[in-house]
Amino acid sequence: MKKIRILIADDHSMIRQGIKAVIAAQPAWELCGEANNGRTLLALAVKHKPDIVVMDISMPELNGLDTTRLLRRDARPPAS
Repeated sequence: MKKIRILIADDHSMIRQGIKAVIAAQPAWELCGEANNGRTLLALAVKHKPDIVVMDISMPELNGLDTTRLLRRDARPPAS
């Protein structure tokens, strides 16, 4: 069975640690990366191609809403 690859982003390390603990407790889930801001999240998403991204809405450098817009834009298939 293929594991679900999860990328997390939050500027608070305690929150990231809690989410990582939840992910580690699930055998079908795998943490593929973690970021403390939206710019780092975008770079990791391109590199690791996660199945799920869990992120904070309020982060430095690039907030979660803008990061989501960029992820969705880049994930769209090219127009034919």
